[in-house]
Amino acid sequence: YYLILQKRDKEQKPLQWTIERGLSPLTPFREAPDKFEWQWIAVDSNKVKQTIPKHSLNNFQTLSPIMLAVREGDLRYVKELLNDNLDLISKVDSFGRDLLTYAVQYNQIAILKYLLEKQANVNTLANDGSTCLHRACYGDGTHCNIEIVRLLLEHNADHSILDIHLRSPLHWSVLTENIDCLKLLIDYKTNIHIKDIDGMTPAMWACHLDKFDHFQ
Repeated sequence: YYLILQKRDKEQKPLQWTIERGLSPLTPFREAPDKFEWQWIAVDSNKVKQTIPKHSLNNFQTLSPIMLAVREGDLRYVKELLNDNLDLISKVDSFGRDLLTYAVQYNQIAILKYLLEKQANVNTLANDGSTCLHRACYGDGTHCNIEIVRLLLEHNADHSILDIHLRSPLHWSVLTENIDCLKLLIDYKTNIHIKDIDGMTPAMWACHLDKFDHFQ
């Protein structure tokens, strides 16, 4: 299968899948994998609130002031809030996402650095089992911010943590256009053979998604 990809790459032609459901010849199962994407859900969007059962609305929290400050990049206000109450550094939203994850999602690097200096837990698990490193490696689904990923790894972010789909940060790095974050994770000796809930390794996903550089 590697040779097929290599031949396609040399000829600059799209790979034509030849079996049912668009799966590669080496896919070890007949059922298609679940959708491999990660849409960010905004807690304060009306669409989200409309999908929540009425009996659960009372437990659904709006964004706290410090999370809004992180999202908007207001470092001064973040510092002010933490100076008044350092416990806010552990604040999470209704999906269990912490301040670091918000800083990563909204590319607020100055705030991210400050939170790390204040000893924010870099391995906090959201409700879906993901960490800020998972989110950083996925980026916006197209680009991974190598500066953020390197910063998190330098502060002992655990690249072996698996989310509810049993996917490591390396799995999510396969979705980006460049291979910078993927290479960095490999430099940190992350497990390249780990299989997710679909029985897929990062390399297998690279094949399935027709990402030759990532596979290579």
